[in-house]
Amino acid sequence: MKKIVATLLTIATISLAAKTAVSDNVLKTHAELGYINTSGNTDTESFSGVLNINKTFGDHMFRFDAEGFYSDDNGVETKNRWKSVGNYDYPAAETIQFNYLIGYEEDKFSGYDSQFYTGPGIKWRAILPPEHQLDLQANILYSSDSVEGLDTDDYASVQAKLDYIWYLDERWKFIQIAFYRVDVEEPDNYFFNSRTAVESRITTMFSLGASYTVDYKNQAPEGKKRYDRTFLLSLIIDYAPVLPF
Repeated sequence: MKKIVATLLTIATISLAAKTAVSDNVLKTHAELGYINTSGNTDTESFSGVLNINKTFGDHMFRFDAEGFYSDDNGVETKNRWKSVGNYDYPAAETIQFNYLIGYEEDKFSGYDSQFYTGPGIKWRAILPPEHQLDLQANILYSSDSVEGLDTDDYASVQAKLDYIWYLDERWKFIQIAFYRVDVEEPDNYFFNSRTAVESRITTMFSLGASYTVDYKNQAPEGKKRYDRTFLLSLIIDYAPVLPF
């Protein structure tokens, strides 16, 4: 838990601290933070963090996404999940782009000790702003799943992803992100994740957000549920410092 918090806060701090006068080298950062602590008749603690970073170098676009969720009830850990995904897109200004993806995640209570996946793909910027934005992405992946009590499972998979934003007005936007990853040789071994969110801007930098996430694993280990649902209210920080590179 402490490592998750420290990593997210360190990256966010570095992003917020960077300031120069070069106008064409913007680092786009988006951080969502949520925290609950109760004491007395109930003693609970819950933390959530989402971080997105985008940086373009000429025709090269790098994207980093991370999220972490932790909670305990009377000192007993009830949730411990985190994920990080990196993407490389080329050429950044084109509608059709080559993509390379690498991801890693751990979910202590799902029965999966870890999941790793990486591979090339294609990204299509199907609809461009200002009112709507739709990105579609497909990848061919090498996947490696470490399942509790079992040997590591290495296999080829394919993944399809949808990333949609509807800019309702200057303050409000609706977001829908979903991906589907499936084992090429064993179609029953598939994973689905959906995140639906609404954000309301308060100031140039700060917003409030509400999101609902469903994380589904079709072949969950014995004794584990196939899905996790997370509802999150968070403070959002959007910041785009200009860097000297």
